[in-house]
Amino acid sequence: MTKKNLMLLCVFIAAVWMAVPPEAFGQLFGRRVVQQRQQVQQRQSLSAGPQIHMLFVWGTKATDTHWATRISQTKIERAFNSRDEINLPRNSRHVGTYLTLEGNNAAPQNIINACERLARNAGPNDAVFVYILCHGASVYEDDDTERTARIHALSPMAETAENMDLRTIGIRRSTILHAMKSGSPHRFTMLVTDSCSVLRSEEELRQAKPYMSGAMESWRPPVLRSVLAHLLLTAEGTIDINSSHPEKGSMNQGELALAWVPSFRNVRNDRQFLRYATEDGSRMRPGVDNWGAVMHSGTVFTNAFLAVAAEQREFEASARASVAEFLGDLTRNLDRQYKDTRTHVQRSGGSGIELFMQQPTQTLTHFDEMGVALP
Repeated sequence: MTKKNLMLLCVFIAAVWMAVPPEAFGQLFGRRVVQQRQQVQQRQSLSAGPQIHMLFVWGTKATDTHWATRISQTKIERAFNSRDEINLPRNSRHVGTYLTLEGNNAAPQNIINACERLARNAGPNDAVFVYILCHGASVYEDDDTERTARIHALSPMAETAENMDLRTIGIRRSTILHAMKSGSPHRFTMLVTDSCSVLRSEEELRQAKPYMSGAMESWRPPVLRSVLAHLLLTAEGTIDINSSHPEKGSMNQGELALAWVPSFRNVRNDRQFLRYATEDGSRMRPGVDNWGAVMHSGTVFTNAFLAVAAEQREFEASARASVAEFLGDLTRNLDRQYKDTRTHVQRSGGSGIELFMQQPTQTLTHFDEMGVALP
């Protein structure tokens, strides 16, 4: 190209630059960048197989449920990292995103941002999984003057059940689910919350119960996997679960998501306590612990969930199972775990006996898209 032609080209580019509004360039190139990023994500997802994008939220600011939360958190995290249980550690080739929020970081906006990040990272063949353990309640919307629908909400930053200000530090479960689905369509969405569903009012809080909804879709895993890994890698649709129901329990005020915290002699520090409360008794000093303490410590839902989710099964390539089967197993196991824990608490003593005696069971329940429990 001659010097003269080069000068003419520069003049032409300058003229175009002056004539076209700057925002047009931003929209053009910004759209291309987004499209290219989505194409790369789709290619990566398809080439690496299905990916799971996960978020765990722990309400560790709560002083009244501190040890129940810590015990359950330890059990869940250990199960995800154990080859003999769920076996989905953060460095697994199946895990595309692994996020954790707790304490002051578990603010509602941070949860929404994290869920939207999972949705952005998820390709069309991927799954988004969110597990939250914190205080929760059922509430009426301000415009629901007839009191027809109780909305389920969470308060991961509440320090106690009594100061659970859902207007300032609360978040609707429907908002979380919406954020999980905010990106491009992905194969499977699973929201699991372990929280109370007590009706939030001026009266004394009463007991509440679990929630869940799921699509009846099929799965076809070809290898030995945990039930949860199999579900997240192959199922389609949506599961939306909580561990208590807002319209059952004492005086129709809802159920509590109950837990049991054991006590031990001669415990030197918090770390030793967590080990005694969560590890297999065979690894501990004789006489310090018993199998029941490990079996029933933490929230009832944690133990029920792990009993189903961490089970290892060999799935044939031709095998077909439904999400409804997973939900049915979890529902039955929660009822069984509650009754067993209730019996154990009666025999062993400790705090929480009155609450277990007042609440005959704990139930898993379906939600609609607004977060309202179905019968």
